[in-house]
Amino acid sequence: MSFAFLCPVGSVRKNAIAKHDGENNQPSSKEMPFSQALKEQTQHVHDSSEGLAQAKMGLAFADPRVWVALLEQFGHVYAAIEDELMVNANDPHLSPLYDAFFHKLHRAEAFQQDIVYFGGQREGSARCKAVDEYIARIRHVAGTEPVLLLAYAQTMYMALLSGGQVIGRIQRTAMGLKPTDGGGAIFEFALVPTKQQAAFKKSFALALDALPLADDLKMRLIEEKRSIFPRNDQIIREVVANAPLGAYFSLARRFKYHIAAACIVPALAIVAFKQSNAQQYITAAAASAAAIFHSSDAERIE
Repeated sequence: MSFAFLCPVGSVRKNAIAKHDGENNQPSSKEMPFSQALKEQTQHVHDSSEGLAQAKMGLAFADPRVWVALLEQFGHVYAAIEDELMVNANDPHLSPLYDAFFHKLHRAEAFQQDIVYFGGQREGSARCKAVDEYIARIRHVAGTEPVLLLAYAQTMYMALLSGGQVIGRIQRTAMGLKPTDGGGAIFEFALVPTKQQAAFKKSFALALDALPLADDLKMRLIEEKRSIFPRNDQIIREVVANAPLGAYFSLARRFKYHIAAACIVPALAIVAFKQSNAQQYITAAAASAAAIFHSSDAERIE
């Protein structure tokens, strides 16, 4: 939504377990560029969110109401990050990156465009509890130690600029969007065209490495980045928990494979009988079905 929200779907992470088990033996930030340390020392948290992201994507692409709900909630998060980055643009740690990078990546308006495309003109949406807590943390960081906003900007922007590009292609196929249709604004960067994105990300990493950050500050940034993934996950959980029942029927209808439908139907039966573990079963069923759905679409896209 990385935004576990926007983890590349269907990616094979052969080294995930090894990285997790060997985290304590990883080189310190003194022995590697900070951009690399920031990625490697948060990779296991990123990877652990992948299944949840897959479950969300399958359901969201099957029913625009769920997709709009996710866009609304994460739109609040991006808006808060961008507000605080703008307020603190003259901070000595943020200013070298703001003009050259962050202002080119602003997403709040793009989220609104996609919300209108799929849901029509709407009044401002209410924030869920997870978003309220998320934004409270962003505001606190901005008011006490603005440099930690780097963790939010790096995580959330790179999510859309990296894995988000894969998600964007899958979204267009899954939701039946033509190349000329709207609905994918959050994945499109007018100031960073596709052909320039690899160079842009490399330049950003070099600029991040060039910042004069003390070792203890680097560790605080790493810890802050680690905390972002569970916050993203909780938004997904709250949105999925409130998804309309019809969304699961829509998801089942979209699958060509009987096994996918077989994952969903028992979950619906449990809902009908109001079993206490219904939501847990539905989430697991949707995750299994979504993995099949995304694997099929990813193969066609590639």
